[in-house]
Amino acid sequence: MFANDLATANRMLNREVLEYLVENAGALPFVLTSEEGLFYTTMPYRISAEALPKMLEAVLGLLERTPGAAPVDNVRH
Repeated sequence: MFANDLATANRMLNREVLEYLVENAGALPFVLTSEEGLFYTTMPYRISAEALPKMLEAVLGLLERTPGAAPVDNVRH
């Protein structure tokens, strides 16, 4: 996600996104950081093959709830 103004950032980090983050805080395999106008994720460890499916589900869940972040032609099975 990238937003260069506060209004866009507020639209992207809407109530649905924030509720998802709060409800899944313990399950999300990454650290979310907001710093100097940037919102990004980091991981405190390398991604193992076993952790990859859970991480992808968490990222897709976040993107699906973030306006303008998910590709329009995204099809999840």
